[in-house]
Amino acid sequence: MNYKYVSESTFDNVGLHDCQIIGIHMDDKFLNLEFDHIDILKNHPLNEFGCSKATGKAKIIFEDFNILNSFVYDKSKIIKGGSPISIIRPIVFNKEMEGMDVIVVETEKNYENHVFCKILCDKNGLYEFWFAFKKVTICWNEFEGDAWFAHWNQEV
Repeated sequence: MNYKYVSESTFDNVGLHDCQIIGIHMDDKFLNLEFDHIDILKNHPLNEFGCSKATGKAKIIFEDFNILNSFVYDKSKIIKGGSPISIIRPIVFNKEMEGMDVIVVETEKNYENHVFCKILCDKNGLYEFWFAFKKVTICWNEFEGDAWFAHWNQEV
């Protein structure tokens, strides 16, 4: 698919909180995550609007990536004292990620010549996906409106 907007190395200028992962494709070199939308922060070089904007469907392509870990804090089956307790259960990275809502993304540069990335998601439990990558490309076709948080620090 061709995209109208394509940016490289601008992962820090994108917001993924409350974005849903609607597709995942991986091979030996690329990890492609497709989203229902992403939020382009106001300081992104392709955002000319002066405030953070939501896109339509979007794709983030991680190149030269390594999967490090993936697991879920599972509260579904263990009750202690009338309350569910969490157990950590390993999961298969690409089998679980689709349909997840992103909560938090954390990155750390210079992780063995890669960028370390941790994505926390929610889907009947808290999921963590850890991977590292060397290059990232962000693709989308349209700005659909203001991001949900675009006007939080402004008076109404």
